[in-house]
Amino acid sequence: MTENDVVSTPAPSGLGGALKSVGPVLIRDVILPYAVYYVVHHQGVSNVSALAAGGAVNAVFVIAGLIRRRRVETLGLVVLITFVLGIAASYLTGNARFALAKDSVITGGVGIAFLASLLAARPVMYLMIRQMLSGGDPAKAAAMDARWDDSAKFRSRQRLMTAVWGAGLLGEAIVRLVVISIVPVSTGAAASTVILIATFALLIGWTRLYLPRRAAREG
Repeated sequence: MTENDVVSTPAPSGLGGALKSVGPVLIRDVILPYAVYYVVHHQGVSNVSALAAGGAVNAVFVIAGLIRRRRVETLGLVVLITFVLGIAASYLTGNARFALAKDSVITGGVGIAFLASLLAARPVMYLMIRQMLSGGDPAKAAAMDARWDDSAKFRSRQRLMTAVWGAGLLGEAIVRLVVISIVPVSTGAAASTVILIATFALLIGWTRLYLPRRAAREG
C-alpha cells in the first residue's frame, strides 16, 4: 500500500467522512469535558472548580489508556502535566483562564513540533503517514522509505502538509489564547471548543482536497 492508495480511495462523504473518523476523539476529549464544565458550573460551582471537573474527564481517559497499554505515551503525559499545572495555577491565582490556556499549550506545542520537524531528515507528517499505511509491517515501511528517497515530489508533498498542519495548530493556539483572555470564562470555554473543532475541520478538509489534486497534477 502506498500514499496513492489513500489518495485514490474516495472518502465516504467528503469532509463529513473525514470528520466522522475523528468524531469519537473530539467527543471524548473536547465536547465531553466542556459539557461537564457547563453542567457543574450551572449548579453554582465556581469556574475554576467546574473547569477542573471537566478537565478531570480528560485525565481519567489518559490514565485509563496508560494502564491499558502499560506504557507511558508522550502526548498522554503532556496532557496530564498541563492539566495539573493549569488547574493548580487557576486555584493559586483565582484566575480560571489558566485552566483554559492548557489546551493551547498542547496544540501550540504540537504545532511547533510539526514545524520544527521540517528541519529534520523526515517531517512528522511523513512519519505519521508511514505508520498509518504500514501498520507496523517492516516491508511496507521500507517501501515508503524507498519512495521518500526516490521522489522529490513525494518529499515536497509531505513537507508542505507538515508545514500547513503545524502552522494551523500553532495559529489555533494563539487565537484561542487571545479569545479566552478577553471574553468571560464561560464564553471562553465554549469558544475554545468551537475554535479547536473548526481548526481540525479546516485542516482535514484541506488535506482531503489537496492530496487528490496534487496527485492529479503529477499524473
